Amino acid sequence: MRLLLICMLFSFQSFAQQDSLNARICKAIQHAKKPVNSPPIYYFPFYNDIQLIEVDYYTYSQREYITRFVKPSKDPLWYSKHVDGEQTNGYILRNSKGKVLKAYGINIDGIYLLPPDEAPIITHKEHLNSVMSLYDDQSFTWKDGNGYGYRFAVITSRERRTEMPEQAYHIFGMLDTLGNVVIPPAQRTIEYFQGEYLAMLDISNTYAIYDSTFNKTYGYCVDAIERIEYNRYVSYGENGGIMNRNGEFMISYPFKSLEKSRFSTDFIYSTIEDRETKFGILSNDLTFKTNPIYRRVGALPTGYGVLTAGSNKLAILNMSGQQITRFEFEPSGDLENSDGTFILLKMSDEGNKYGMIDTLGNTIIPFRYDKIHPFSNDLAIVELNKKMGIVDRTGNVQGEMVYDQIIVIDKEKIQVKIDNRTGYIDRNGVVVDPLKHKGFESLDPKFIHFTGAHESRWIVNSVTNDTMTILHEEHFGKQGFARVTRGGKFGMIDRTGNIVLPIEYDLIDPFRNDLLLVQKNGKYGLLNEKLKVVERLIHRHYRILPNGKYEFYKTQRR
Repeated sequence: MRLLLICMLFSFQSFAQQDSLNARICKAIQHAKKPVNSPPIYYFPFYNDIQLIEVDYYTYSQREYITRFVKPSKDPLWYSKHVDGEQTNGYILRNSKGKVLKAYGINIDGIYLLPPDEAPIITHKEHLNSVMSLYDDQSFTWKDGNGYGYRFAVITSRERRTEMPEQAYHIFGMLDTLGNVVIPPAQRTIEYFQGEYLAMLDISNTYAIYDSTFNKTYGYCVDAIERIEYNRYVSYGENGGIMNRNGEFMISYPFKSLEKSRFSTDFIYSTIEDRETKFGILSNDLTFKTNPIYRRVGALPTGYGVLTAGSNKLAILNMSGQQITRFEFEPSGDLENSDGTFILLKMSDEGNKYGMIDTLGNTIIPFRYDKIHPFSNDLAIVELNKKMGIVDRTGNVQGEMVYDQIIVIDKEKIQVKIDNRTGYIDRNGVVVDPLKHKGFESLDPKFIHFTGAHESRWIVNSVTNDTMTILHEEHFGKQGFARVTRGGKFGMIDRTGNIVLPIEYDLIDPFRNDLLLVQKNGKYGLLNEKLKVVERLIHRHYRILPNGKYEFYKTQRR
């Protein structure tokens, strides 16, 4: 009862202050002059002689941080993560004569309203379905992020308790499409997701849940509430658990934390036992895969890494929560899990060494290496005594452990380096190109691009062993060709290393206007972008016109 009276008193004070502010704002808007720049304004249809108008600060400010799925903080001393510094849109109510009646969360600077008979009308349906933000992989509408209402902010501050003034902050409310206040502006947070609103009352830090029609389905609850999925909420506290929007518990449990696993639909939860936080795994159907017996649980793509509460040793669980190893591994930031394998660190007589196991707990790569990289093309890079090698999926070393660096593992060959010289080995570790090159990069499985001792760039077709130099370190252009030279002559190759223009020309200029100027035996001609002849090699002289075109002539002087 005391809490209810406090809430009512706060609400009455807020509304009284708001009405006084509304009067000043309405007067200022009615006398405003049309500004040079102003945010977008949306005029909704009149209902019962009342029009709702939105001043779109959201789009106008072009905020990059979208707060659609941010949850209210569990710590009541922290204003919500998605409220801090946020500016909501402003809303105005006026009648058909143009008189402003109410204003919510509005900044009067630069606001000018068109007369009712001149204002362009947008329906609520069009507005709610409008795209608010577009990313590379997703877009969402206003309704996705806000539901069927409009959230507005009111600036307030705590009662002054010291000589220093209290800092002002925002509290929030909701309007429906008719302009009615359906959630009063007394909430520290209002979060929407899939037809449900989760709100936290500012003055008492209590939570409530509303449905899409703004009917309160649960609240106010003194325990912190966090949405975990659609129509699923976790209530923290001694009498907490997981409940639906109506406050009906599906599972009762004193959770301290509950979060979604990164790689599955499971939850990783924690609780307090004997003043110690312990973790476990809960499935999406709300059955406990493990008891809370671990000091830490880390989610992996095909399992979990868990630490004991006492010895600080690591073990691996499979996706069913079954332990597949003993607690015999060291915690490591290098713990990897790729295509059903786990890279682990284990204490041995030679110190901490890395090895690899599968999802059944079988050892794939023995625990003898200083470093192990995840598998790529069914080969893994291993390091021992500052030298590198490759192993297959049975753990067998392919070739020798003699390389300073293994750069790339392709399907056919592996780039390796010793003493700043590079070359190729095959998948069995056999050297197929001597390690004598200063540097190289693979452009195609049969086409190798090298850098020599003096930084000259040249290529080798690993099928034909044909060797040539790329002219001026040139990259392949939009035509897909690059100029090459060999023995003082020039030609062209494609991206696969094939010679597409014989290396027999005295000169080849770069493409200009999709034409290629070539010279042979002192005479010039032109080829098109497909290397077909458009001007035969019969011209002695040429010049380039201002428009970039070629002009040929017979004598040196014209």
